[in-house]
Amino acid sequence: MRIDDLSWKIMEALQKNSRVTLKEIAQIVGLIYNPELKPTELLKKEPRF
Repeated sequence: MRIDDLSWKIMEALQKNSRVTLKEIAQIVGLIYNPELKPTELLKKEPRF
């Protein structure tokens, strides 16, 4: 799956579930881009767009 397809799926999910925050999306995408990063380390960082 390409990142473009994944981004589209994330946006569709956001439209269906408005409780998902942009920070949560950034964390999910961050894990995809940096799989070696631990989720706890990701929580400390501010999402960059």
